[in-house]
Amino acid sequence: MMSIDREQVYPIGWTAFKEQVEAGNIRSLTKTESTVQGELVQKVPIMLENGTSPEVQRFEIVLLAEDPHFPEWVHEHNPDAFLKGDTPKTSWLSVIVTYYLPFLLILVLWLFFIRQMQGGSNKAFSFGKSKAKLINMDKPTITFQDVAGCDEAKVELEEIIEFLRHPKKFQRLGGRIPKGALLVGAPGTGKTLLARAVAGEASVPFFSMSGSDFVEM
Repeated sequence: MMSIDREQVYPIGWTAFKEQVEAGNIRSLTKTESTVQGELVQKVPIMLENGTSPEVQRFEIVLLAEDPHFPEWVHEHNPDAFLKGDTPKTSWLSVIVTYYLPFLLILVLWLFFIRQMQGGSNKAFSFGKSKAKLINMDKPTITFQDVAGCDEAKVELEEIIEFLRHPKKFQRLGGRIPKGALLVGAPGTGKTLLARAVAGEASVPFFSMSGSDFVEM
């Protein structure tokens, strides 16, 4: 039966480790976040916390604080020592990615939401704004004489025409102009022409507006 004798790892103090580093007796070091394990070139007796002084080949120390110059200090006295887990030098790119990129993302998101809110405010202020188009800047020339038929509708619209022609006469009597008139009929039966004729008879401008524009109202 074959057995492999593994060298025991002894926990040593910082003073003993410093003496071995400055003596050039370090063969290799493996650094972790809080400890350093290493191997000496030659075994030496080292006083441990329990009072014994065994021949130490492999050891372990606890790092009390992070020292960026630790690898340089070891290599200065032990140029042939192998160091594993050296703290890499921080590049400017890693600093930007780690510290500044999150703030930039937050800033971009904040600006995006601000623009969205401003756009929403503009839409809110434009809600209900008339999309009507002025057909003729001058008074329309179409009158009831240009509309064939629709006699009953013409009679009903005469009151609106009279309101548009002489609004002050009705206002003195406490009357108010009707809000509108609903013309019902199949496409091509002359509803728009009749509306333009009302504007022409009353000598007022005519505005056109699509029915889909009333959806938001």
